[in-house]
Amino acid sequence: MPELSGFERKDLETAGFVGWTAVQEAASDVPDTPGVYVVYSDRRRAGEFLATNPAGWHKGQDPTVPSALLEERWIADVGVLYFGSAPDLRKRITRLGQFSAGEPVAHYGGRILWQVSFSAEFLVAWKEADDDDHASEKRGYVRQFKSTFGRQPFANIQRPKS
Repeated sequence: MPELSGFERKDLETAGFVGWTAVQEAASDVPDTPGVYVVYSDRRRAGEFLATNPAGWHKGQDPTVPSALLEERWIADVGVLYFGSAPDLRKRITRLGQFSAGEPVAHYGGRILWQVSFSAEFLVAWKEADDDDHASEKRGYVRQFKSTFGRQPFANIQRPKS
C-alpha cells in the first residue's frame, strides 16, 4: 500500500484513486474488482446535521444517531469522510448509493454519512487492489488518517483491525 502524502483529493489521486463521482451515480463506472474506496467532500465547513438519517433501515435498525455524536466526530476542513473496501467494488458502491437513498440494503458501515445535510454532494472514488490486499489497504489508510488527525475519518466508526 502506498503511503498517502496527505488527505486532499490531489493526494488521493496520486495514490491511484479514480472516479470522483456522486455516490448515487457511480455504480456504472466502477469496476467489479477488489479495491478500496473513499467518500469525500469538496465542501469545507462545519458539519450540518439532520435530525433523522434518511438512509435505509438495514435489518430493522434505524441509522439515526444523536447530533452530539456527529458533532463530536466531525473534523472541520477535512475532505475524507470514510474509507471502505470490498472484494467487488461495483457491488459495494452500488449498495452504498442504494443505502444513501433509503433502501434497506447491506451497507450499514458509514451510515452516519447520510445524516450530514449536504451528503448529496459527496463524491466516491475508488482504487483497485489485489484480492488479498483490499481490506489491509483500507486499514492502512485509516491508520494513516488517525496518525495525522488523532482519530479515524468521520464515518469510520469501527476500530480498524490490526
